[in-house]
Amino acid sequence: MPTRSKRFTQSLVTGYGSIVVNIAFSLASVPLALSYLNKEQFGLWALALQITGYLSLIDMGMTGAVGRFLADHKDDINGDAYTSHFATGNLVFLIQALILLAMGMAFASIAPALLTIPSELASEFTFLLQILSLISALS
Repeated sequence: MPTRSKRFTQSLVTGYGSIVVNIAFSLASVPLALSYLNKEQFGLWALALQITGYLSLIDMGMTGAVGRFLADHKDDINGDAYTSHFATGNLVFLIQALILLAMGMAFASIAPALLTIPSELASEFTFLLQILSLISALS
């Protein structure tokens, strides 16, 4: 069984590793997007990513909190706290996903007018925002 310090080190390395992967993805995705999209389309893509980033704040720290609760109760084999936290966490995540999806779809329908997106790009932006909202809700 791993020691507490070994688990802490693994958690620390994993956390920083995910940050490094996220940075690498961000650095690679921008030049890739610029090679396939014109300036207007790239601007819409960047704007849609920003909007879905704000929508993902609906999480409000629940992912980390549920993870901590599960870690705190994983060794209690006689109690039902682990199962209770797991079920409650899944219910919270489902509700958050539905809220994110509903808000994303609703905002996608009014965003072109609200953000003065050119009419020739409005349907493309709406579709992109809907797809990104769906992906965010699923994740």
